[in-house]
Amino acid sequence: MKMKDMIALTPPMGWNSWDCFGNAVNEEQLLANALYMKEHLLPFGWEYVVCDIQWSGPAVIEKAWHLRENANPWRSLTLRMRRL
Repeated sequence: MKMKDMIALTPPMGWNSWDCFGNAVNEEQLLANALYMKEHLLPFGWEYVVCDIQWSGPAVIEKAWHLRENANPWRSLTLRMRRL
């Protein structure tokens, strides 16, 4: 990553839910980790939070289509994280 004429001192840094929870992360866990990162790691360049659930496999794909047809179950989390 380049910043004007300089190369960034670190790569993009953040937290990925898969590393801790696999496909079992829920809204409260994700928000708690985002708040911790904001309070303790943001000053050191950690700025990205990724909700990484299992995205492949027949059962997951079928469930994803069902969720798209209904409400977005992560909408409230998205709104809460934007207020951080």
